[in-house]
Amino acid sequence: MREIREFYASQVHQNQFESDPPGLYTAVDYILSKKGKQIRPTLVLMACDLFSGRLEHAVNPAFGIEVFHNSTLVHDDIMDDAGLRRGHPSVHTVFGVNNAILAGDVMMFFTSKYLMETEEKYVLPIVRLFNKTAIEVFEGQQLDMCFEKRNNVSIDEYLQMIRNKTAVLLAASLQIGAITGNASLADQNAIYQFGLNLGIAFQLQDDFLDVFGDQQKFGKKIGGDIINDKKTYLSISAKEHASVSQQNRINDMVLTANKEEKIKGFLSLYEEMGIKEKTERIICDYHQLSMDSLDRIKVSDERKEPFRNLVKMLFHREC
Repeated sequence: MREIREFYASQVHQNQFESDPPGLYTAVDYILSKKGKQIRPTLVLMACDLFSGRLEHAVNPAFGIEVFHNSTLVHDDIMDDAGLRRGHPSVHTVFGVNNAILAGDVMMFFTSKYLMETEEKYVLPIVRLFNKTAIEVFEGQQLDMCFEKRNNVSIDEYLQMIRNKTAVLLAASLQIGAITGNASLADQNAIYQFGLNLGIAFQLQDDFLDVFGDQQKFGKKIGGDIINDKKTYLSISAKEHASVSQQNRINDMVLTANKEEKIKGFLSLYEEMGIKEKTERIICDYHQLSMDSLDRIKVSDERKEPFRNLVKMLFHREC
């Protein structure tokens, strides 16, 4: 995977946004310079390589996916009024809301530009897949926003939301790479399902570690979702299965102003109701579905090894 990342880094430096007007493109450069894990473009290139494709055919689509992902972050931060992104001031706090909206908008169209800068035979299937995926991502964001105002979100609704908001873009990244690697439709579908279930499992694990993780090893403040009354797999499961007395406790804890007591109260309730074990089981279920899909891909086990290592990296975050 390191070689893939190095190849990507060596190629994308040429894709800079230095056009006029500077107020627009300076904001675009700003968000793209605050590099995250760049997992999505890495997945594009890894999938292309898995099927022995030419990486130069995948690098522009990979960059396009990264531009799209960052464009959604710019807009998400505006909607959430988030002051920080990747440890730096968010785009709208530096350049203003109007400039940030325009930057996010223009990045959407640069996404299309880069997705199409590959071999002609790949363009139509890539663009068709991306359009479907982008619609699903926006639907997922809308669901997440709606859930903030609802008290009756079901587990199925929550799983659909994280599928759309998070998992489908990971899955599409892999399939785009497979397309540029000339993979069969069966293998494209298998690698898509691998990414889809991996993404769902990863988000569920994120929910789990927010409550049961080691703060220093996890890298986030434990209990943040509880303090913010965020709907997660754990909180929805607890509410769905709570007795009357347990529901009364939940209502009381939601209203408490003492953050430490609130975290301790929900932690105790989750332990009491077996929510910890229930969450661990569903994470394992989606993890297994992902690995089953990887097994169906018709290439040698040796070529699949980077993907198995990726899964180990993602799912062996310290708890």
